[in-house]
Amino acid sequence: MNPIIPRSLRQLFGVLDDEAIAQQTLSEESLKNGNQWTFSEVVTLQNNDTQQVFIENPLESRVMRVVGVVLDPTEKIRGEWSENVTQDSAGTQFDFLSNLSTDPPQDDPPFTVELGGTYSGTGGGYTFESAAGPDSPGNQPRGTAAPRAAVSRIEPGSNRHLEITSLADANPITIATTISTRPLESES
Repeated sequence: MNPIIPRSLRQLFGVLDDEAIAQQTLSEESLKNGNQWTFSEVVTLQNNDTQQVFIENPLESRVMRVVGVVLDPTEKIRGEWSENVTQDSAGTQFDFLSNLSTDPPQDDPPFTVELGGTYSGTGGGYTFESAAGPDSPGNQPRGTAAPRAAVSRIEPGSNRHLEITSLADANPITIATTISTRPLESES
């Protein structure tokens, strides 16, 4: 017995993968095209120590999207996001991997995400504070996520800066971000 397949489903079965991309999120599209990377570092800060994170778009014809940011401290932290700051001295590049695994591996990202460095013109953005603190046995792991409601789009020549301040001694913090790029003309 042959099942009856509605016309709309028969049409969907005939869609090629390249045509289906219009139905994907921008994150899925950049992942498929090898234009998405995850950057991650673990830093340990003492009480009131700070760490800088700098994301800059040096690309003339591509827009960058910060798809997600995760901050996972052992103890409480406070942070502040700013935009279009001045980089006074460079930091070091985060460890990273392309989110599309291939053999041979994908190219390195055409931009850097830096840890450390010095910056002026910070402030004027928004601040957040984690709810993290010491764990009791049996509780869920602590951690925080930076606000995600406004996923960042970074235009050519623009940047984002994050300053993280530890509110406890010996505080390991995982800092991770996923960033994708797309040609400017394909943005709407």
